[in-house]
Parts: sequence; C-alpha cells; structure tokens
Amino acid sequence: KHKAECDVFREMEKKVVVARFGSGTIAYEYGCITVLRLLSLRDTNPETWARVQFLMDHDDERRKEKEYWQMFQKNVVEYLRIRVGLADTYSEEEIHRAIGILRTNAFQIEHPYLAAQGTSGKAIYPTFSFLSHSCISNAKYSVMPDDRLTLRAQVDIKEGDEISDCWMFECKCPRCEDTTELGSFLSALLCTKCQGT
Repeated sequence: KHKAECDVFREMEKKVVVARFGSGTIAYEYGCITVLRLLSLRDTNPETWARVQFLMDHDDERRKEKEYWQMFQKNVVEYLRIRVGLADTYSEEEIHRAIGILRTNAFQIEHPYLAAQGTSGKAIYPTFSFLSHSCISNAKYSVMPDDRLTLRAQVDIKEGDEISDCWMFECKCPRCEDTTELGSFLSALLCTKCQGT
C-alpha cells in the first residue's frame, strides 16, 4: 500500500527525516502521503483514476478558506513539487484537486495500529461518494476491519428511490430546512425552568 511514496522518497537525494512522531505530534512530512497515493493512480491505475475524476473537490469553497489553502499550499503542494522534486510530474492544480477530492470524499479509517500512534487513516470509496446526503437518510454505511465499506438499508427502499446517507455539513434537506426538524426538535434546547411544558 505504500509503494507510491516509497518509490518517490527512495529517489530523493536529501532524505526525509521525521524527527518527531507518535501520539500528540504533527509530522508535516506525512501530510503529502495520501495526496501522493491518490495522484499516483493517474499512472498506475488509470481506470480508478478516471473514476476518481468524477468526484467533487469543492475547489471554489476551499479557496475561500485562506488559512487552510495556504497551509496545504506550503505543506503539500510546495513540499511535493519543490522538496520532493515532482514539479515536472504534477501541477499545482492537480495537487490541489487531489487535496480537494480527499477533503470532500475521504472517510476516516480507524485501526488499532494507527490508534496506537495517535492517528487514523483516510480512504476514498469512489462509488460510495456518489451517494446523496439526507438527514432523513434511508441507508447507513460502516467500514469493516479489512477496509471494505458496507451500505445497509435502514428502512424499506422502494425500487427507483434514491439511496441516501447522512453526511456532516450544512444541509438543505427537508428536515434541516424545517425549524422544528420535522417535529423532532433534535437540535433544540430544553428550557431548564419550564422543562418544555
């Protein structure tokens, strides 16, 4: 699973030394690895790369997040192009698009060996990323220990109905647009004086 970055880092004249790592530390040198793995699909697995290109990257919205954009520019884009020497291999636009695809579509992957290091992983499931969001979703996903993703219906789904899952972002679904959240008052606060009576 780590061939892409091993091939690149092995060829570097000045080797990368990660001085601080483990729980509670941030090693910026690792910030480019998932991006590099995604970009490497272009040359190693064109079929998967083509599928990934259908995913959204929310580029316009991300550009407005000036602090994040600059952090990724310095720690990933410039690191890969200048420090690692991939300027002739990947353009800034390609790297930013890969970052956007990951930020928009990647799932958190938890493993005991990652948790022991105080971290987690990211994975993209291209087909699953096409599912629509709804706060009154009819399906729920789970990631298995072997990293397979399963999607299970939570209610009966009629033929032709759209399958949806619940994502965490600002939403415009019927429940979120209704101030009572379809009568559930799920986000409401209970008055401590009258207890809602």
